[in-house]
Amino acid sequence: MLLIIVSHYIYNGIRQNPLFCHFDINSINDVVNYASLQFVSLFASTGVNCFVLITGYFLIDSTKIRGGIFKIWFQVAFYSLAISLIISQVFDKSIPLIEYIDSISPIPTTRYWFVAKYIGLVLLSPFLAKLAMHLTAKQHFYMLIVMLIMFFKYPFGETFATGMSLCWFIFLFFTGGYIKKYGIHPWIKKHAILLTFVAAICFFCVHASSNLLNHIRTGAEFTIKSTANNDLTFILSLLIFICFTQMKCDNKCLRQLSKLAPYTFGIYLCHEHPLIRPVIWGNVMPGSFSYPIIIHCIFISAALFMVCAGIDYIRELIFKISGINNLEKKLAERIPQPFTTNKK
Repeated sequence: MLLIIVSHYIYNGIRQNPLFCHFDINSINDVVNYASLQFVSLFASTGVNCFVLITGYFLIDSTKIRGGIFKIWFQVAFYSLAISLIISQVFDKSIPLIEYIDSISPIPTTRYWFVAKYIGLVLLSPFLAKLAMHLTAKQHFYMLIVMLIMFFKYPFGETFATGMSLCWFIFLFFTGGYIKKYGIHPWIKKHAILLTFVAAICFFCVHASSNLLNHIRTGAEFTIKSTANNDLTFILSLLIFICFTQMKCDNKCLRQLSKLAPYTFGIYLCHEHPLIRPVIWGNVMPGSFSYPIIIHCIFISAALFMVCAGIDYIRELIFKISGINNLEKKLAERIPQPFTTNKK
């Protein structure tokens, strides 16, 4: 989730900000800022893909509809309503009734694009897992190749899918599931970290070259560039995901970080609501920088992560005291299951 916050910082605080979106290659400070932000952006942009890959990794063996969809629903409703009410009162902003209705909808259509697609994926996951169970490793691999050809940005563009579509999420689900079931080539596993940084450097050169060519042709200044989830970002996402699958859970630092895991979804909901987004990025960015922007990027992203985690901790206490958590469990127990047996 920290990667996603960093990507939002770079997109909302830099790329969409007329004060900082251009970099003069004749200025050493601008060159340092561009190089550091562009390189970090490559890793930050993998957050969504990695999140869905992890979902596929853990749900590929489960044919049970997850009761967690109610947890997602209630969290989204809580933050959407709370933020809408706070913004309307503090900033005297009129919010249409339809937006309040959308706030409590099981599948929000206007507030969080990721949540809508992710809930769709979770609802489909038992059927996707059932299909995967009946495929051999060879068949599963061939299916991934066909889906990649169809859904990757090149050569078919948006004909079959976009990087923000449910189809792309399904492909990532099957990809994460394949790695869980059949593993990866030993050579890739052994050199995953090296391959990750080599890929990042190559992609950095691609973006820098594009900027340089544009500068030579038109005199335009450099800008931070990115690719869609179903573009070069996918390759780096996959390599980062493979690196994480090799990490040992007995690492003390990882165990401490895992304590924040229950609050990661709330962190996203808290800072990425369309009404709160301009409030955050309109106030955390200074008028100018006398130091490398990347320092501010890391500090603000980490601060947002911790503040939002604290807010979600309070939300969890409210849910626990009010009985909402118990309601979630009772509703989860009543979900009709499509399959009578579960491999897991």
